[in-house]
Amino acid sequence: MDLIVAACRVLANRHRLHLLQAVFTHPNSHVAALAANVGLPPDIASQQLKLLGSFHFIHARPKGRYVLHQTARPDDVSSPFLRDVLALLQRALAHKALTPCGAWQTESQQKRDYELIRTFTTYTHLRRLVILRNLAARTNCTALELGQLVHMSPAATRRHLEKLKRRGVVRSDGETTDSWRLEHQMEGVLPRDMLRIILRALQVPARV
Repeated sequence: MDLIVAACRVLANRHRLHLLQAVFTHPNSHVAALAANVGLPPDIASQQLKLLGSFHFIHARPKGRYVLHQTARPDDVSSPFLRDVLALLQRALAHKALTPCGAWQTESQQKRDYELIRTFTTYTHLRRLVILRNLAARTNCTALELGQLVHMSPAATRRHLEKLKRRGVVRSDGETTDSWRLEHQMEGVLPRDMLRIILRALQVPARV
C-alpha cells in the first residue's frame, strides 16, 4: 500500500502531469525541450522527470551529451499496479493538445487536470486505502465498525469516509443510518478505472 500512496502523491501534481504528457506526445526529447513545452525551468523539470522515472512512468536514456526521455515500456515495469496506472495515464494524456502550465488553458484542459489530480489525491493516505480494503470485503459497514477494524478513532474514520464520499468512492446509506459501502456506480471513466486499479492492487474484488 505504501507504493500506491507514494505513486499517487507524485502524480497529484499538475507540473508532473504536464511533463508526463510532454514525454508521451514528444518521445525522445531532452530536458530543455520538455521544460520549454511545459513552462518550467530546466533544473526543476529535470528533478521532476527523475522522480517520475523512479516510478517507471518514463524511461531516460543517454545519447551523446543529452539524456532523452520516452514512455516506459510495460515490460520495463515490474509492478502490476504501476503498469495499470501507466496505461491509465497514457489514455488520459496521450495525443492531447498541450498547454504550458503557466499559460492560459482551455476549459477542457483545466477540467482534465482537475479530474486527474482529484482522482490521485483520493489515494494519497494509507488509512483511506485500509478503509477501502475493508469496505470492499463487506457489503456495508458502520463507521464505528470500520474504526475498530482499522484501529482508528471514530473522528478520524469519519473524516476519511467523508473525503472518500466527496470523491464519489464510497456512499452512506442514509442520514438516519451510519452504514457505508463502496460506490459501484461511480461517475466518470477515469475515477472508475482508477478505483478498479486500486482494488486490484489491494487484492480485493472490483465490482465498479
